[in-house]
Amino acid sequence: MKTRQPGEDRTGDSPGQPLAVLDVVFEAGAGRDRASQRARQRLLTAAGFHTQLATETSQALEAAAEHKPGIVLLNPGTSPPEDIVDFCRRLKDGPGNVPVIVLLTSAAKSGKNIERHGADLCLPSTLAPAFLVEAVRTLLRMRAAEREVAESRRELVDFSRQIAHDIEGPLRGVVTFAELIGQVHPLSANEQTYLGHVLSSADQVRRVARCFLSYAEVKGQPPRLTALPLRGVVTAALHALRERIKESAAIVEIQDPLPSALGDFSSIQQVVQILVTNAINYRRPDTSLTVTIAARKGSAGDWLISVSDNGIGVAKQYHESIFAPFKRLHGLEIPGAGMGLAICKQIVEAQGGRIWVESEPGRGASFLFSLHAAA
Repeated sequence: MKTRQPGEDRTGDSPGQPLAVLDVVFEAGAGRDRASQRARQRLLTAAGFHTQLATETSQALEAAAEHKPGIVLLNPGTSPPEDIVDFCRRLKDGPGNVPVIVLLTSAAKSGKNIERHGADLCLPSTLAPAFLVEAVRTLLRMRAAEREVAESRRELVDFSRQIAHDIEGPLRGVVTFAELIGQVHPLSANEQTYLGHVLSSADQVRRVARCFLSYAEVKGQPPRLTALPLRGVVTAALHALRERIKESAAIVEIQDPLPSALGDFSSIQQVVQILVTNAINYRRPDTSLTVTIAARKGSAGDWLISVSDNGIGVAKQYHESIFAPFKRLHGLEIPGAGMGLAICKQIVEAQGGRIWVESEPGRGASFLFSLHAAA
């Protein structure tokens, strides 16, 4: 970071006070921008915010990593939008992990694109001082609330891991001793049936515990969204399910084109795997299974990805409830813990999309979910 020279303005520099605002100007040589930056600092300091200035990209990144400010105010001057987006991403991905960025810009036409791919909020550089102070105050409150939510999520994941561990330990004992009983003592046909039920129930409890942990982990880990090649996602998902697909003699068709969308690769792969697995589990015994994966442009400019099958279908009254945790429409003859679609819902909604089903009994099902279009 550039060292502070003797006599340089230290307004708002209180070492014992957490840094609320880091004010960054891209063009340090622009006198007007620099003067506006100092005026903002005086305004925010008078409002009670600890504020620090930065006039170089590297200086801003180092200050964010060291002081972890609540908000970064950015005046990009005449910098192109791609430079602004790049800086915002580097700031968010750096060791400071700054979650909230207020971008001060007069480039209204590019504001939406910058908000989608970099900043959390775009404000005009001519914003009245009172509105700027209120925006900073509101966003800092939001940041405090986000920290509380993040802490609650971490506690939920830790609790879920402990529960899963505490359940799986005794279950291993139940399974081991049940299998020993079957090996050591001759069992009648009925006794073998009862033992099979014990082992099957133990396996079901294990699946529920693991699915509960997966559900909690999805809620606890905010996704990092990037340009996502849907063809690659689908290919990876089908490769992971190749044995299940082969065993079920399913035919999986991929309709082109599969575009790029904005999302997290591994979690969207998990969504596709769950939906294809459900199609396999809920296929009709008298019909060869066909699964079709496709994408089309949505009315809101996003992408709609569909996983359709010719299976047993879902009655209309269950179209919403099947996405609830532990919701099962069938007995233990169909494997699963009733958590797959709940996990899909959590993943898709965390990435700004939605998921639903279109289906009738006996006519298959089409599960659709939306993702934002990549830039």
